[in-house]
Amino acid sequence: WGTGSLVLLAGEPGIGKTTLLEQVETHARKRGLTVHSARSPAAAGAPAFWPWTQVLESVAASLEDDGLLRATAGAAAPVAQLSPSIAQRTGRNLPLTGDSPQALRFVLYEAVSTFLNQAGVAATTVITLDDIQWADLPSLELLSYLTPTLQTRRLMVVAAYRNLAADSTEALTATLATVSREDAADEISLT
Repeated sequence: WGTGSLVLLAGEPGIGKTTLLEQVETHARKRGLTVHSARSPAAAGAPAFWPWTQVLESVAASLEDDGLLRATAGAAAPVAQLSPSIAQRTGRNLPLTGDSPQALRFVLYEAVSTFLNQAGVAATTVITLDDIQWADLPSLELLSYLTPTLQTRRLMVVAAYRNLAADSTEALTATLATVSREDAADEISLT
């Protein structure tokens, strides 16, 4: 794990993507690595950033209160907008203000990146994201935002998705095109 990476697992439904993710998690834990996992729901209505909210809450649960306060300091403070438990534990529930939704999302992308660094997630950690074909646009954009930074971290992100045309969205297609240009990204197509 000299440098971090993004591994994309692509395949049709039922081919074993989730099982492979579980094996990655088990193997990582056996090697003493920290694992945080999330899944995008197939059902509509999940809040924006839902997969990343699951990751943030998992990271927060692994921290003592003082460590969580340090992890959410400065530019990371807006992560409290994505996690009620982080907001409650830190008291940092200040609403984001601004005119542009895209600019506000960028603040959240940077907040998540900073939080992961300040929480020590950059030290030999694996994040698994299952069913990203159902992830919302902000979650996929956050994955695109984090991918170029992975080479400077000891963080592996493994994301699984269905590669059927019926399950593809414009957001997923754009994300895959963006991250595939990065040296930190590799794709494995299961057959």
